[in-house]
Amino acid sequence: MIFSAKLSRYLVLFTIVVLSSIIFPKFYSMLFDRAIPGVRIYYSSINHNFLFMRYTDGTYTRKDKDGKIFAREEFERLTPFLSYRQLAYREELPDSISGVAFDIQKVRLNNIQLKIKPTAIHKYTIPLNPLFESNPGRPDLQMPNEFFRISDKMEFINCTSNKIETELSTLFNKALVEKGFSFPAKGIYGNPTTRKPFDEGYFIIDSNNKLFHLKRVNNKPYVKKIELPDGVKVVYASVRELNLKEFYAILVTDNNKLFIVSYDNYKLIEVPSEGYDRKNMIFYFKGNMFYREISFVSNNSIKIIVTDRNYKVVDTYKETWQTNKDSFVGDISNYIFPFKLSLTDGNNRFVNFYLEFADFRFLFFSFIATIFFFFYNKQRMGKFQLSQVVDLVIILLTGIYGLLAVMLIREEK
Repeated sequence: MIFSAKLSRYLVLFTIVVLSSIIFPKFYSMLFDRAIPGVRIYYSSINHNFLFMRYTDGTYTRKDKDGKIFAREEFERLTPFLSYRQLAYREELPDSISGVAFDIQKVRLNNIQLKIKPTAIHKYTIPLNPLFESNPGRPDLQMPNEFFRISDKMEFINCTSNKIETELSTLFNKALVEKGFSFPAKGIYGNPTTRKPFDEGYFIIDSNNKLFHLKRVNNKPYVKKIELPDGVKVVYASVRELNLKEFYAILVTDNNKLFIVSYDNYKLIEVPSEGYDRKNMIFYFKGNMFYREISFVSNNSIKIIVTDRNYKVVDTYKETWQTNKDSFVGDISNYIFPFKLSLTDGNNRFVNFYLEFADFRFLFFSFIATIFFFFYNKQRMGKFQLSQVVDLVIILLTGIYGLLAVMLIREEK
């Protein structure tokens, strides 16, 4: 009976420690964390320099890399591909840039903005996808009446009857097998929306890490096996149908390399990716008539690589900043909380237990809390007992969480 009571107490103590490590740090952040001022960085096709727009003290400051300050109108003239609407309104559009006529239709066609978040890569997806008709004979794409899945074979399921479309499934399954596809699929990546100019289907990774392009043309399968360089293992593909038709998709590999699948017979073009970490960084891809801007953004840094249209590096820029974790608030947090527990992580969409340990500074507070409880409990109990050693160890290792737990759930005399 005594053993059972002690075990029950320790289980309750453990529960309080776990809940406290989730609630207390979160509440502390809500009280003391401050917003980190953001920065927007652009590359000017006029003066060929990096431009910065920072928000501080309620106003925007516009500078270049050398510290020169620009008025808003001057800044817009230096970024015509970004600000062409405003320039057109003021009748300040340039006639040409670097000898190339400035045509708004071509500007819109060549302006590209894509991004890949860690949460887009690290998430669970429902293994059912619509396969649009890529040649619908109409200006708009139509949502199909069946969704497909690829497990031990490819199957189409009718959305109305919930039955397998045997004939269609057999047709597409056979086409995949003939191209050397190995079931099941490890990843299926596409752009499953009708809000796009046309459809390019899906890029699929088979069980042998081979990459295939699949789409539906005149209700028949189109399958293309894409040859990957040796050692390249694709873990994610971002598919975007753009009227420019320069590339099908951007591929992310297991070693944080980036490749573009071009319309030139599926030629793979490696994109500069030094410093990229797909688990912790957002990848931005911007393009205009002259340049490509490749950016990697984490919670405390940004790196921008500017290339020409052939992906030859033109210029680079990197900047870091202090986060709340590195500030005075973060230092105090390391003294108070020995560890922090969370059920979510900002870089993925999986619910789990995410544990973050502090450094050894927490021992300072834990030692004081342990001494306090030693004398407090000695006064309450009349004398020190050997069973109290466990409580002291709990406080020493878990700090404020353990102190709260043993104070709330006391050991009886």
